[in-house]
Amino acid sequence: MKAPRVQRWLAVMCLIGASVYASARALPARGQPAPATGQVVVQVLGVADAEGQVLVALHRSPASFPDHAERAYGRRAVKARAGSIEVVFDGVPPGPFAVSAFHDSDRDFELDTGLFGIPQEDYGFSRDARKPFGPPDFAAARLTLRPGEHMRVRVRVH
Repeated sequence: MKAPRVQRWLAVMCLIGASVYASARALPARGQPAPATGQVVVQVLGVADAEGQVLVALHRSPASFPDHAERAYGRRAVKARAGSIEVVFDGVPPGPFAVSAFHDSDRDFELDTGLFGIPQEDYGFSRDARKPFGPPDFAAARLTLRPGEHMRVRVRVH
C-alpha cells in the first residue's frame, strides 16, 4: 500500500517542479522588468453597408501579413455597420506590427476575388499601404508600438 502513495507523492512533486521551472523560464532575467504591453485600437473607416462582417487582423511579422490571418497575432470579426467600426487589441507586446482589414459581405471568412485575383470586397491596411498589383509589403504597413503605449490606428477600406 505504501508504493502507490509514494508514487502519487513523487508525481505531485514532479508536477510542482515542472510548473515552477516553466514559470521561472517565462520571467524576464533577474533585474530586467518585463516589457509593458500596450493596446491597439483599430478604427476601420469606409464600411459601405451593414451586410456581413468586418475582419481585422493584427500581424506582428511579415510571415502572416496579409494573406495568412490564421497566423496573425490577433484576429477579430465584428458585425458590419455602414461608416466605421472599432476593434480593440489588448496586451499587445511592444514592437513592429501591421493591420489588415476587409469587409466580408458574404460572411465566408475569405476575401472574394474576381478575374486576375482582383478583390471583390473592400479591404485596407495600416498606413493606407497600397501596391499597384497585389497586397503591400509588411514594411509599407508597419507601425511600431512602444512599451505600454495605447495606439489608435485608422484603416480605410476601399
